[in-house]
Amino acid sequence: MASTQQYTISGRLNGVAKQLQDDFCCTYHFVASVYLQADVLPHLARLSRIFQRQKVNFLAIKEQVSVTMACLKNIKDAGDTQPPGSFLAQLHRDLDNPAGLGAFNIVIDMRRKGRGEVMEPYLDGLQDSLDRRFQNLNIMGAFHVLGPQAVKEDVSINFESIKTLSTKFLHQTDSHALQEWSYFKRHMQTGAFKDMDQLTIMSKLASQHDEWCQIYPSLSKLAAIALTVPISSVNCERDFSMMNRVKTDLRNRLQGEHLAACMLLSINGPPLSEFPYY
Repeated sequence: MASTQQYTISGRLNGVAKQLQDDFCCTYHFVASVYLQADVLPHLARLSRIFQRQKVNFLAIKEQVSVTMACLKNIKDAGDTQPPGSFLAQLHRDLDNPAGLGAFNIVIDMRRKGRGEVMEPYLDGLQDSLDRRFQNLNIMGAFHVLGPQAVKEDVSINFESIKTLSTKFLHQTDSHALQEWSYFKRHMQTGAFKDMDQLTIMSKLASQHDEWCQIYPSLSKLAAIALTVPISSVNCERDFSMMNRVKTDLRNRLQGEHLAACMLLSINGPPLSEFPYY
């Protein structure tokens, strides 16, 4: 709004800037929306950071999604009595401050209407999107049983996770998977998988070139399924960055199979220092 006011004062784009300021920027709905975003975006950013890691923790996803949705519900339920320290709690004080937003003479008698037209529909839509995005949250969280964090949990919790995964993916009685996991747990405690992260454990367990898939066939199938779930956005973002490095302005004719081959070498090939040029 400050930049709009400068355009108005200086005379540049005077008509357009003034109309923008009066009809849009200097309205209670717009200012309340900005303050609402300032309270909501940190919660969404914390949830997003989990998916920006290459080694995603399935249990952390389940817990953080639940926490995020609870925080959004608290913002909606608080209405005009937001907790101290939040931006929405500061909104009306800023609107009454002559040295701040009060200089724009924003009408604040629409606060109840603004809550019904801005805050509640936005938060309801956001929660609905999260519900649709994470419909199978319990199943996703159950995959944590294939990681080192499961060793420290109660056996009954891990058994419930195995039962959930067996019912969904194996289409068989869960006795085989439960028996396999009882033995496999020892490998994560003191054996071959000790001190490994979940991604490494699942990769070894799902590999067809290792003996683990024959020793634990049910767990191997579950690990293979977990590895195909597109949870992390790291690889996708990294691939787009790699394409920008491969297809430069000087190589803008690269496309199709040639571009795919160059990207495949760049992403999965050995480092340049180890590439066998001879």
